[in-house]
Parts: sequence; structure tokens; C-alpha cells
Amino acid sequence: MRGAETGNAHRSEHVLVHTRLKVQLASAPKMQRARRLNVPKFRQPSTTEALNTEIRSHFTARTDREGSDQWPSLKTFVYGAAEKILGFTQRRRCDWISRRTLQLSAQTARTRSHNDASFRQLRNMTTKSARDDRQKYWAGIATSMDQVSNVGDNRKLYQIIRQVSGKPSTLGDSVRDVNGSFIADNSAKVDH
Repeated sequence: MRGAETGNAHRSEHVLVHTRLKVQLASAPKMQRARRLNVPKFRQPSTTEALNTEIRSHFTARTDREGSDQWPSLKTFVYGAAEKILGFTQRRRCDWISRRTLQLSAQTARTRSHNDASFRQLRNMTTKSARDDRQKYWAGIATSMDQVSNVGDNRKLYQIIRQVSGKPSTLGDSVRDVNGSFIADNSAKVDH
């Protein structure tokens, strides 16, 4: 800036100040994702009945209060009962990962802090094992699809394709029996 340093030459009060700041910004706190309830358990009549009795027992034991303060307590109770009866969904592991690969992965994670040759060797072994597992899995899928196709079982072939593509099974759809009532059991749906 031309002329900025001449402020004092004319007996001015203006002085150019130049500095370098180092700022450390705090990261935003990470929000913990709520765990998902195991909702497919609702298809089992025993689970539905257990949840109903749990909620009913809460309502019979309660005393009536103002309507405005009932919602938070009701919400927390129903969610707590659902947690207790339904449980949470389990994290799904890939079908093709072998137990050996999982053990190698855990061992690699434990030695990660050492950063030496053994860590690099373990990481390479884990990668190779996972690659071999994946190739073996897809070779098995291709073989089963070939066999099913040669037999002419298009239904089984379609089920394998849907399973591999990650689409959900159609067995969860509603099926009615001769009387018009819903069939809840998956084996009964298949037999029907």
C-alpha cells in the first residue's frame, strides 16, 4: 500500500499495523445417530402382543395429569418399551467376508499405532484376503446362477439376482390365506 508507511512523517495518528493471526477453530460436535429399532419383529404376533401388554400396563398404572405434560412422558415410555421388546437392528456384515479376514482386520487395527513393517505386512495380508474372499464369493454366485439357469428354474434365478443387487426379499409382502386373513410366518407364505 503506497503511502501507508508515511503516516508518521506528517505527524499523523494513523499507523499501519500488520500482523499474522493463528486461529484454531473448534469443530462442531458430532451428533450421534439414533439407533434403529428392529421394526421387522412386528411381523411376529408374539412381539406385537408383548408390546401391547407393556404399553397397556403403563396406562393402567398411571394417574391422569394435565394433557400438555403427558406427551413427553408418553413418547419416552413408548420408545423405551419398543427398545426393550423389539431391540435394535444389528449391523449387517457382508456375506463374502471370511472369519480369517475379520481377524486380520482386527489385528491390523490394533497394530495401527506402531506404524512399522509388521503393520504394513498385516495391512497387505488383510487386503489380499479380502480380495480373495470377494472373488470366491462372486465365483460361487456365478456358479449357482449357471446351475439354476441350466435347470431352467427362473424363479430361483430371479431370487439370486435380487439378492445380489441388494433389493429386499419379496417374502415380506402381505399374503392372505383362503379365509382372507394375513399370513405372518415366512415359511407359511412360501408354502402358500
